Amino acid sequence: MKKAICLLFVLFFSVALMNQAYAITMSDEVFLYTTASLSSNKDVSFTLITNYPTSPISIGSCVLQIKTNNNWNNVCTLPSPTITGQGIDYCSAFADYSSYIGTGTYRIKYNATADGHTITRYSNSRTF
Repeated sequence: MKKAICLLFVLFFSVALMNQAYAITMSDEVFLYTTASLSSNKDVSFTLITNYPTSPISIGSCVLQIKTNNNWNNVCTLPSPTITGQGIDYCSAFADYSSYIGTGTYRIKYNATADGHTITRYSNSRTF
């Protein structure tokens, strides 16, 4: 029930903020889904929800990528985001990467970890 409420909240939130682009990924046996939204302000909001209670849940390494000639290339490693909410089956974080992003089309590659299980996912892409 709690996961259904969280899912409805995320769906409502994404519809309510139509000026934001969200990348929602249905994940795997540990993660129910992950979201990472690169906004027009060059910041990123992350949300991770697991299929069952786990501990700990975290967002690890982040890499800024730029699209050049239809290929994604690593620009630099970014500081890990600050965790703003954490429970036994969810984690949220926010990071301001405006000082790292110039002009071009960018996305964020990040690792999500729960129960010792790590997945790699990507934010939406955005052109600045």
